[in-house]
Amino acid sequence: MPKVRALSPKTIEAYRISLECYVDYLIGVQHIERKDIGFEHFERRFIKAWLSWMQQTKNYQPKTVNLRMTAIKAFLHYTSSEDLRLVAPHDATKALMAPPRPKYPSNTCESTKSPRSSRPTTVPASNRCAIECS
Repeated sequence: MPKVRALSPKTIEAYRISLECYVDYLIGVQHIERKDIGFEHFERRFIKAWLSWMQQTKNYQPKTVNLRMTAIKAFLHYTSSEDLRLVAPHDATKALMAPPRPKYPSNTCESTKSPRSSRPTTVPASNRCAIECS
């Protein structure tokens, strides 16, 4: 891929890690042996399940999930240009995106006013335990 798409070595490494992540998912979660993994495992239903698993089970951030999906799409794009029988898996993943992460409720506290503003600062739910509101 570096010569085909002129990608940087870091991008190629990120794509390799992403493909390994997908293969590890197929082996560990879908219980498919490595020797049995083929292009039929790049169907939309497998990839959608993988996207959900990354977000819900692994708690990956949306940017990480999108990077992983970009790698899968790039791989399928490349393979579909090499073998016309692989156009269908590529086309099926074109519109797939990471599911949106649920928005966490916010809490507005008077004790968290910004020094530059008299307005209260919104504190994400994940940081609430560190701040005491009265």
